[in-house]
Amino acid sequence: MPSEILVVNDLLKHLFNVASYAAPSQLYLALTSAGVELGSGIGYSRQAIAFRRAQSREGDYTASVNLGRIVFGPNTDTGAWGLGGFAVYDAATGGNRIAEAEASFPTVDVDEMLIIRPGQLAFGMSGGLSQDAPFMISDHARRRMLDHLFAGQSYTAPAVYVALAAGFPLADSEGALAVNEPDGQATGYARVQQTGWSVADYQVTNTSGIAFPEAQADYSADHFALLDAATGGNPLAVGPIAGGVELLEIAEEHAVFETDNLMVELLPS
Repeated sequence: MPSEILVVNDLLKHLFNVASYAAPSQLYLALTSAGVELGSGIGYSRQAIAFRRAQSREGDYTASVNLGRIVFGPNTDTGAWGLGGFAVYDAATGGNRIAEAEASFPTVDVDEMLIIRPGQLAFGMSGGLSQDAPFMISDHARRRMLDHLFAGQSYTAPAVYVALAAGFPLADSEGALAVNEPDGQATGYARVQQTGWSVADYQVTNTSGIAFPEAQADYSADHFALLDAATGGNPLAVGPIAGGVELLEIAEEHAVFETDNLMVELLPS
C-alpha cells in the first residue's frame, strides 16, 4: 500500500526549529479515484479519523495506524464507486490534504457501505539508524513527528546538539543511542548546540558553521550525531563524516563543520 505524507518538510522544520507546525486538531479520511476525491450527492462524505501513537514496524518503517472502525456510505449513486485510494485532510470539507495512499478496495455497489477496520490504514516514515543507510533521522524523531501530526501528541521542538563519535552510533529498538564520544574531561570535547538549519526535499543541512572546543588532547571521530540534550538525551539523526577528523593537542585544533557540511535525510514512506 504505497503511501505518502505530504507535510514531511513541515514536520522536519518543526523538529529542527526552522518553523513551527501546528498539527490539525481533527483529521478526516477521504476516498479517491485516480487521486481525485469522490464527489458529493452520491452518499459519500469524509469521515473523522483518529490514529494510534506511532510504532516501529517491519524493518526500518515507523507508522501510525487508524483507531476505530470507519464507515462510508451507503452508496446512493447510480453505479458502483470506483476507488483507488484514500487521503487524509485537516477539514471535513475543503482544507489541506496532508497524506495520501493507493489502496485496493472491494467494489462498493449501490446501497452498499465501505467499512475500514481498525489498524487497516497506515502512514509512516522509513529510514532508521542503520550502517546500510547513513545520514538518517532516528526512530525516536520519526515517532515524535508522526505523533505530533496524527495522534494529537503536541511536540515542542528541542534544542539540537551536534556530537562527534568514533564508530557508527547504534540505536536499540527503544531508540536509545550509544554514541562513542571523546572523553570530555580528558580532551576538552563537548557537544555544540546548533540553531541554524535549513530543510528542503526531505533533507536537513546546517546553515552556519559549527566549531567544537579546542582539543586539549588528541582524539578522532568519523561520525556525527544530533541529539536533544547537551549530555545524554535522545537521538535525532546520525551521519558519517567524510574523511573523518583527527584533532591533535599540539596544534590546538578545533573540529569544524562548514555551512552545509552536515546533512541528514528522511524517507517519507
